[in-house]
Amino acid sequence: MCIRDSTWTDQYFEGHKGGVTSITWGPSTYPVMIQNASNEVLSVPPMRLATGGCDRLVKLWTFLEESKSFNQELIGGHDDWVRDVAFGNNVGLTYEVIASCSEDQTVSIFK
Repeated sequence: MCIRDSTWTDQYFEGHKGGVTSITWGPSTYPVMIQNASNEVLSVPPMRLATGGCDRLVKLWTFLEESKSFNQELIGGHDDWVRDVAFGNNVGLTYEVIASCSEDQTVSIFK
């Protein structure tokens, strides 16, 4: 992982019981990113990723600068293994969308 000061480090943590089957990095912008009159971005979004696993769960991970660690949030689940997760394009939206698909033959959309 490249921290904002351009140094590389690695970090290991348990993502899912039984294994992680999918991972995707979050968008590099917030939905409807706020700018001031000089077009300067007022805030930089945190690094985020979404994961899916053998435990049938979909999780959102947000990097916390203060502790240099990821905060985990359970956002949903399926009845069988999660096979893929993806962030939707958030340009012009006021919210984020994450999609997941599973061996249970369903697709879930989280907003």
